[in-house]
Amino acid sequence: MSIRLGRGLVVVAIVMGAGACSSEPSSAIPIDAGGGGDTGAPCDESKRLAGKCATLAEYGIFTGTGTQEPAPGVYPYAVIAPLFADDARKHRFIQLPSDGSKARYDASAPWGLPVGAIAVKTFSFVHDARDPSKGERLIETRLLIRDPAGIVPITYVWNAAQTEAVREVAGRDVQVEWIDETGRARTTAYRIPTTNDCKRCHGLDDVRLLGVRTLQLDRLSDSYANQNQIDALAALGFFESPPPAGAREHLVDPSDETAPIDPRGRSYLEANCGHCHNKSAAADWSGLELDWGPHPPGALGVCKRPSSAGDTGGLRFDILPGKPAESVLLYRMQLTDSAYRMPEGSRSPDAEGLDVIAAWITSLPPDDCTRTAF
Repeated sequence: MSIRLGRGLVVVAIVMGAGACSSEPSSAIPIDAGGGGDTGAPCDESKRLAGKCATLAEYGIFTGTGTQEPAPGVYPYAVIAPLFADDARKHRFIQLPSDGSKARYDASAPWGLPVGAIAVKTFSFVHDARDPSKGERLIETRLLIRDPAGIVPITYVWNAAQTEAVREVAGRDVQVEWIDETGRARTTAYRIPTTNDCKRCHGLDDVRLLGVRTLQLDRLSDSYANQNQIDALAALGFFESPPPAGAREHLVDPSDETAPIDPRGRSYLEANCGHCHNKSAAADWSGLELDWGPHPPGALGVCKRPSSAGDTGGLRFDILPGKPAESVLLYRMQLTDSAYRMPEGSRSPDAEGLDVIAAWITSLPPDDCTRTAF
């Protein structure tokens, strides 16, 4: 895999102020309150494709109520570089339709899912991160449903008893408590997105898959006996035709300290910021590009003056090479409960992500930007 300097680090910090993917904070309410379920007629195929089933159970994704055990025809998957979501854990699956239709493999773009397929992601918090065997609290399950015209996003919210997840359109906050890896009691007002929030990250007019692509999925997976999950899926008949043989371009796990810092940093940005910071997404106005691809340093924010009118901490450049503490990017990542924090969609800083991006900026060749600023 060929790696080039700074795939858009700076962009992240700058566009955050535009509020591309998240709503303003609201007061947290109990998880059982509200709901947007359609309690009318049973969920027929037309409702299913439109994401209008009243409860998650009606899709037949899991083997039982309140479980994350996939039903037949549902395939678990794991990504290389995850999106930070206030320390929530994720369970990811793809459900193929019962008519036997298969997915279309693509080496560089999101995979083509057939009509009726669903990409599934459940967000949860373990009760005690020191001992995951103590269980978890399921918060929400997001669906991206492939219908004849495109992809429909919808969210289902789990009740406190963990017995049912009900359709939610308006979005809301829920209070979540857990114990982290250090033994510290943590709490957050976790934000469940509105349907429009989902579209602002996945695409306003053309909703697209973000994680279901070779760039993120070319990795070993516990779900497939530690085999490469793309090869394992192919062996299970998941694809219309087998993926071509040979090496595949993929991201790098940002937490892998044995990997070079450049691909680690840019993989983090791709996963957390690239969906908005690219030429065809919500943050294209910034002129910064954080998606996975070669970009000139200026487009990545190196020695670039902030284009946002929001909170820049009085700093002069999106990225000042070699000096993370003087870079708007890192400053925005450290903000809490702010309309200007990055990555969008989260409210608390990602400690691991901060370390990775600080190391990435530190690794850049020093430059005071006096002659290269723009």
